[in-house]
Formats: sequence, structure tokens, C-alpha cells
Amino acid sequence: MSNRADGLRSRRDERRAYTVLYWLTFGLFVVAALIARLLPSSLNPLASSRAEGRSVLAEAQSAASATIGYAFMG
Repeated sequence: MSNRADGLRSRRDERRAYTVLYWLTFGLFVVAALIARLLPSSLNPLASSRAEGRSVLAEAQSAASATIGYAFMG
């Protein structure tokens, strides 16, 4: 019985860690997307996403979702 409880606790801890890391990285990517919007197009590495009409929050969500999974590999 304790093995199952340990497994559930471990999964819950992992989910909590994922959520915390996700929101931290999301915040960082919001700041990065805002800075990128302020840059002229010639200096903006994210100019293509602006051309696609994506919002700052959509860019941040996409970047956070794409990168945070790597923290839990292995």
C-alpha cells in the first residue's frame, strides 16, 4: 500500500513542479515577447510570429509549452 501512496505523491509532486516551472517560464517568455515587439523588424528574431498575427500571450504560451517539457525528460 505504501508503494502506491508513494507513487501518487511522486506524481502529484511532479505535477506541482511542472506547474510552477511552466508559470515561471511563461512569465519570462511574456517579457521576451514584449521586448521583441518593441524591437524594429530588422532586429526582431520573432518577426515571423508578428506577421502571423499571434498575440504576445499566444507567443509566450507556445514558447513555454515547447520548452518546459524538456525539464522532465530523463
